[in-house]
Amino acid sequence: HKVDKMYLFGSALNSDFNSKSDIDFLVKFKSIDLAKYFDNYINFKEKLKTLFGRDVDLVEEQTLKNPILIKSINRTKELVYG
Repeated sequence: HKVDKMYLFGSALNSDFNSKSDIDFLVKFKSIDLAKYFDNYINFKEKLKTLFGRDVDLVEEQTLKNPILIKSINRTKELVYG
């Protein structure tokens, strides 16, 4: 799926995580043809959802613009791939 790096963040890393929680990932993809980007993203997200058996939020690193959200994610994220 052309993943360069992937981080886990959010409630999965603290005591707020429960059976109804989703799993939050921050992902940085390797260079990918724009025409194939959407299918790659959706396919990867669905595979993660199937693997973990719960909803997954997949945040693409290059799309983050909100400095408060970026700071919050960076403060708690844990590298899981890359």
